[in-house]
Amino acid sequence: MTALRSATPRLALQQRIVLVAGVVLTLAALSWSGCVQETPSSVQQTVSTLIGLLHDASPAMRRTAVESLGKIGDPATALAVIPLIDDPNPMVRNAAAKAVGRTGSGTIPEVVPHLIRALEDTEAEVRLAAAEALGELEPPLEFLGPLVSLLSSHRREVRRAASYALIPLDLSSRSEQLAGAMHDPDPDVRQAIVAVLGEADAKEAALRIREVALHDPQPAVRIEAIYRLRHLDDEETRPVLKRIAETDRAEEVRRWARSEKGSRHGID
Repeated sequence: MTALRSATPRLALQQRIVLVAGVVLTLAALSWSGCVQETPSSVQQTVSTLIGLLHDASPAMRRTAVESLGKIGDPATALAVIPLIDDPNPMVRNAAAKAVGRTGSGTIPEVVPHLIRALEDTEAEVRLAAAEALGELEPPLEFLGPLVSLLSSHRREVRRAASYALIPLDLSSRSEQLAGAMHDPDPDVRQAIVAVLGEADAKEAALRIREVALHDPQPAVRIEAIYRLRHLDDEETRPVLKRIAETDRAEEVRRWARSEKGSRHGID
């Protein structure tokens, strides 16, 4: 009898989760077929139910509710989801970061500080989800000071998450602030910063990327720099690529320097 009693709540929880997921999948199918506009009251009722479940005692139910709201994609739900980026359960935090990446474009001032804090999360999946969400939201420069400052964190995993988050963003006016990270002891951070500066398309950034292509100790980072330099194709870059093609100690790097086209290497 005791075992049956202990199993019953778990079964009830699983049934609730399946029910919620089924409703959301139905709404998604309606949306894909163009029918969701004909049933706004049903959608609103479901959204209201899901928002209520964000406070459920079960982490699994909170995660399901957050994931469901992210799939529905209603920007009006972002403010309700934001607090769950700080949820005690890492699965919920991960789901919340992903959801606000899809729904938070209208709440940038509220959501960005939470996502930047999530880059310092103890769980790698949460840090990655926060980085991807920031990339999706593309917040204006005035919100990115705390994000850039994380490049000086003593924790390698935080610096790495911050550098990944910066890649899709336009930081052409902050290339000087990023320069120090090009000497980070972690090659993944250096490679990401090369990608960030490569998007800046500025003369100062090009100079720094040429130095990386010539002198970085990690072949993957030098290749990233070569890829970025290929897009510049200026008089100062061509001799650098020629020198690398002739003298670099790694055959793969020399091959990239000789290549006329090349495709993106490393981090997207």
